[in-house]
Amino acid sequence: MGLDNVPFIGGSINISHNHSLTSIIQLNNIDSVSGRFLIIDNDALINLSGLNNVSFISGDLHIGGNDGLTSLSGLNSVTNIAGGLIIRQNNALVNLNELFNISNIAGDLEVKQNSSLTSLTGLDNIEAASIENLKISSNLSLTTCDVESICSYLAAPNGEIEIFSNASGCNSQTEVEEACDEAAVSDITFASTISLYPNPASQKLHIKVCKGIKIKEVFIYNQFGQKVLIENLITNIIDVSILERGSYIIELVTEEYKIREKLIIK
Repeated sequence: MGLDNVPFIGGSINISHNHSLTSIIQLNNIDSVSGRFLIIDNDALINLSGLNNVSFISGDLHIGGNDGLTSLSGLNSVTNIAGGLIIRQNNALVNLNELFNISNIAGDLEVKQNSSLTSLTGLDNIEAASIENLKISSNLSLTTCDVESICSYLAAPNGEIEIFSNASGCNSQTEVEEACDEAAVSDITFASTISLYPNPASQKLHIKVCKGIKIKEVFIYNQFGQKVLIENLITNIIDVSILERGSYIIELVTEEYKIREKLIIK
């Protein structure tokens, strides 16, 4: 008898120190956890598929020491955590994109010692006021911390801030605040000079620019930061039909600056 039919956990879940565990797919009917959720030191676990229906966790979500974990796939439906969010010592983890639907936590936001992590994209939609203390440290490849939730928290912190020993661009509170300021200017520039429609798009993407602005090149990046489309614009219409559904970043290069914006393909 497996765990396939369990819809609810009336307490904490602790999945820890299972060095041969490769899958938790049998948890696929659980929709909420009434306590802490710990996923720690499972060396062979490469993703979290099986948690796809979990939307609410009533305590800390702690994912740590899973050396084979490359993706948080499976956490896409989590919207609220009534505790802290701790991502620590997952050395193969490259991004946090699957956390994009989390809107509130009620504790510390901690991202530490994830040596392959390059960006905090995925934490964008967490309400800054729901974060207590912010701890981002010893992520040796982490260069991008200027996501909306982090920038908003730094502007009006609720507790302690620890940002150090990450890669350049995210190596101190000052560096992150500078990146946040630059991103804010870029957003203003984008809104006042360029518009994309439709967004979400499926076939054609139209780019409307103010008179006098010339776009030289357009790059589209997938969620892993890989260039998936390059355009040297002749017209201001891009064929995006070859792209799979999902979230992307579009970068528009003018003679004076580069502007990035989120793009959704449906």
